[in-house]
Amino acid sequence: MRSEQLCIEVAAVRCLRLSNIPNAITTCNKAFEHDPRRRYLEDTPDARDETLHDMRTWYRPLIGFQLFAAAVVDRAWCINRGDSIATYGNPTVPLTARQILMARLMTIVAKVLMWLLSISLPAEQNNRLQESEKKMSAAIQNTLGDRTKEMLSLNLLATAPESQGHGYATALVRAVTSEADSHGRCTWLISSNYVNTVFYEGLGFVPVREIILGDENPTWNKAPVVMLLMVREPQIPDLMDEKVALLLNQIA
Repeated sequence: MRSEQLCIEVAAVRCLRLSNIPNAITTCNKAFEHDPRRRYLEDTPDARDETLHDMRTWYRPLIGFQLFAAAVVDRAWCINRGDSIATYGNPTVPLTARQILMARLMTIVAKVLMWLLSISLPAEQNNRLQESEKKMSAAIQNTLGDRTKEMLSLNLLATAPESQGHGYATALVRAVTSEADSHGRCTWLISSNYVNTVFYEGLGFVPVREIILGDENPTWNKAPVVMLLMVREPQIPDLMDEKVALLLNQIA
């Protein structure tokens, strides 16, 4: 992408507002429809479509909560009111008193949601969810450890299929990595779709660990799902990064 075009797209980046969340939920639902991890979690022999006892029913509320939790602490960017979105974490920047209160509340709500999931999902969906969470947590802890306390994390990136091909995802990632570079921090992410590796590598991320789901699950009759833990080292901001940072400061 030419630098001028990148500036145009970054100029379209906005903080995700609460009013944008319904559209952002729809964006995520469409963007991740064929995501390998989602398919692994949902496509189980005991799936019960369109009931409270099925992962498919819970997907939109869970994504909505994740977006809300990021928006209330100003850790979410979007383009076109949610046609493309990114949420991230930055433990190196202190939260305001209000944001700390909201973050604590979101932690409590998250625990309640996970408990509701554990008692609502059929056995195999629950097993796969627990497998996914445990393997991702282990990969992060064993590979990054306490470094995560000093790193930014790209938690969610999605663009509606009809809005893809315009550089929106690149602009949103650059919004996060420019913030990381300005503080001299690394950024990490977990990519749930192996085909996105080249995209992230083009933005400076390097695979550091594989996370494999379904490799020992007899109820999964497809190829194991390969996810990647990726890390981007801080880079010295160039002229383009300075323009990006200036635009984002004006937006914020």
